[in-house]
Order: sequence, then structure tokens, then C-alpha cells
Amino acid sequence: MRVGKVLNQYKAAKHFALDISAENFTFTRNTQSIATEAALDGLYIIRTSLSAVQANDAQCVRYYKLLAQVERGFRSMKSIDLHAYATPRAHPAPAPMRPPSS
Repeated sequence: MRVGKVLNQYKAAKHFALDISAENFTFTRNTQSIATEAALDGLYIIRTSLSAVQANDAQCVRYYKLLAQVERGFRSMKSIDLHAYATPRAHPAPAPMRPPSS
């Protein structure tokens, strides 16, 4: 059904209880599920291999945000702005095998 398709597309099925029949359609909101997800909204976990001596929490967040800027830069370079695209390259032919010297 289209209702299920839309709910799955927006990953909202866990927030609603549906009752679908040939004659009617009803739904109720799962307020506990909605509140639980709202409490976590906007939180991210950043995992790094750096030790606490190399970078503290604030520095790790800063590095993560800088990484996002670098990725935006690469997307911009690869976009229509510069008309730059990857081109396939031919691999060099392998060197011919020599018979073992005796």
C-alpha cells in the first residue's frame, strides 16, 4: 500500500500505529517513541583513533567540521563549476617475462 511506502521512505513507521481496512484508515501517534527520538535529535558521536593527548573533545569536533569543509570543496571541484570529470586511464602493458638465466 502507498501508506506503508511513504512511512518507510521517511522512516516514520516506528512513530505510528496504523489500522487500515477496506472501509477506513486510522492512525495513532506513538508519543513515547517520538519523545525518545526527539531527545536524541541533533546528537552525534564522533569516533577517532587519536588519543586524548593528541586532541581533546573540542579539537575532535573542530577536525570533524574541517573535514566536512574539505569534502564540500572536493564536491565543488568535481561539480559542474569546473567541468572536471574523472577520465579512464589505460594501464601500462606488463613487462615481458624473461626466461630464467642459467
